[in-house]
Amino acid sequence: NAQAAKARADRRMPSWVDKEALISFYKNCPKGMTVDHIVPLKGKAVTGLHVPWNLQYLTRSENARKGARFDENMG
Repeated sequence: NAQAAKARADRRMPSWVDKEALISFYKNCPKGMTVDHIVPLKGKAVTGLHVPWNLQYLTRSENARKGARFDENMG
């Protein structure tokens, strides 16, 4: 599952992205939180990019509830 998620992220990562900023975001994830894509990498209505400004920290339960959906009113 983690390997599949990484493969999806790699495909949606533009060549110009600041990879160090991505790494830093993941390294700084607070304990008990997960990294989530605000706009999913593979959503029904929209598809996001693997870039720092499309990431947020959510608890596991919040992330599970959100799933691969994007709602501009969420958050």
